[in-house]
Amino acid sequence: MFKKSTIALAVSTCFLLTGCLEVEDNSNDDLISAIENQNNSAQEAETATLSGSVKNVVSDSLVANAQIQIKVGNTWSEPVALANGLFELSNVPTYSDYTLLITSTDDSFQERAFYGSTGLGISQLGTLLVTSTETVEFAALLDAENTPIKDLQFSYSTSSGVNDSTWQSRNEHFISASYNNETNLYSIEKPIGWDYPITVDMDVDNDNVNEYKFTLGYHYDSTILFSELNDSSTILFDTADDVIEYQLRVKVINDLGQIFKDIELVASSNDFEANPLTFDESTNEYVYDFIGSSSLNVMLSAFIDENEQSYLSDSFVVAEDGDNITVGGLYNQGNFSVENNVVSVVFKPEKGTETTQVDLISNTYNQETNGYYLFFTKPVELTDESITLTKNETLSVIPGSESDADSVPVGSTFFKFIDKEFETTSKMSLNDTFVEVLPNQTLDIGSYSYTLSSVIDKETQLPSRNSLRTSFLVSDKTEFSISDIRIDNNNGLKSGELIHLTNTAGESASFSSKSNEAMLYLPSSIVSLSDLSITVTGYTNNGNKYPYYQEYNIVSEEQFYGGDLVHLASTAINETVYGDTNNVILHTSLPDSMMYRRSIGWNISRLNDNQSNSVNAVSLEYEYKVKGSKDVITGTATLPVL
Repeated sequence: MFKKSTIALAVSTCFLLTGCLEVEDNSNDDLISAIENQNNSAQEAETATLSGSVKNVVSDSLVANAQIQIKVGNTWSEPVALANGLFELSNVPTYSDYTLLITSTDDSFQERAFYGSTGLGISQLGTLLVTSTETVEFAALLDAENTPIKDLQFSYSTSSGVNDSTWQSRNEHFISASYNNETNLYSIEKPIGWDYPITVDMDVDNDNVNEYKFTLGYHYDSTILFSELNDSSTILFDTADDVIEYQLRVKVINDLGQIFKDIELVASSNDFEANPLTFDESTNEYVYDFIGSSSLNVMLSAFIDENEQSYLSDSFVVAEDGDNITVGGLYNQGNFSVENNVVSVVFKPEKGTETTQVDLISNTYNQETNGYYLFFTKPVELTDESITLTKNETLSVIPGSESDADSVPVGSTFFKFIDKEFETTSKMSLNDTFVEVLPNQTLDIGSYSYTLSSVIDKETQLPSRNSLRTSFLVSDKTEFSISDIRIDNNNGLKSGELIHLTNTAGESASFSSKSNEAMLYLPSSIVSLSDLSITVTGYTNNGNKYPYYQEYNIVSEEQFYGGDLVHLASTAINETVYGDTNNVILHTSLPDSMMYRRSIGWNISRLNDNQSNSVNAVSLEYEYKVKGSKDVITGTATLPVL
């Protein structure tokens, strides 16, 4: 799991209830010095106060013998006793992420962490709930053999978010089970009154492949509930085997049971690779040996037999269903049996006539080739308009000074989004029922669509309309670099100077026409990452440094939360713009391109341009993983505001 705890934090601040501050890292001396001055009259930075109470759910009363700690940054304060179950924490940085940890000095309740984000002034957190626990012991056995499994990890969390919807991604507080080698039992603290899910890590050797799986009867892939777990419970597991192996043998027959020997059958596990089945003369079967973890799609091409009878294309799917292998899509056209890892299928294709229309059986886009793959029920011919490839909403920028032939006046720039068509090459196979379409050039980043309009029925030479639009996104293929991340306040200035001195009419621009809107800009190559988190640890505003702590999960387990993909098109502040500018950033210091854009806090959004005599910058830490790699890359950076 990708966790924040792996970061080596450059700045660790501790705002204690007593007002004292500790800093553990000396890598940013200037910033540390500024943070220390925050507690002195030399710098009167605003701070926040957190207050609330703690109640025990079991006893339904405010807790006694309790203490609280707070973490802002990466360092905990010293524990402070609660007064009659009440607390008040002062001198906490404004607009910063924090963690509260409530513990018991007499073990009367289980520790619990609360995650939130400060505002400005006093935040009343209300009543925070805790509970007592009981110890339960349970066995984890390998089914059928009843042998104990010793290397599983059982864990859960009772943490909660106070006023922060992203607290789950920041959560670092988990309670884990321990294993007793003498009794062969696991033991874990069970919270009384709460039914939390327990996560079971079945990837013992951390190779991203589970070694075990639940036996049938459990409702979740990797979790159980405390309500299912009592003292002396037994959880049964099977060894996980994601790879299945079998031999497929297919007989293709007509109404009289006669075997078709000279037809094409191909197998594919991804709908665009075609692996032919070979014909076994001794058994009159088409044979394919499969080893993999996915389902197998078997496609039969349309054909005409020796009696001039036409047959339609068709397909069926071989897939794993629990511990069994099953064949789907046969309907009333055949049957199957499975014995000793041999899947035997008898298939009777459907007859076709001149009146039978051309239907599309499947269509697939391949991300690796940007190709389009279609499978029809009958042989087809393509026209120039049958399948088209377009780039959707390509930005067209027309400055007024570009040409006298257009209607855009000088001093103005016109923006519009158009669909741009690309040339493709098509290849036919499977008796002209399978079509592969590839672009003739490399596609740059953007949104694209393949559109199927109509094809020609090869048998009747009549057009068959099959209207279909398949959209896809082409991602940046360049290698991600943390140095490509920028912070721009989008004010039409760079280093305090106008980016464009005049508009396209030659009229002088004004310094005071655009306010600051500093935001984080991420390169489009971020799509190559499986994980990326950025933590803002402080900022400098016109030479004054302020503590600040906000965590942002930009990419988590290949799920993207990085903001909007926008077009950058710099114009003068006094340029008149019209047309469609809804997704266009106009006054940026960055080169014209496409980048992801997101906010990183109201305080930072007000920052001015960074200049030699007035520093404006943001300090951050980062950690990321490239897709397919287990290496976690971490570091720190200070980004000037552009």
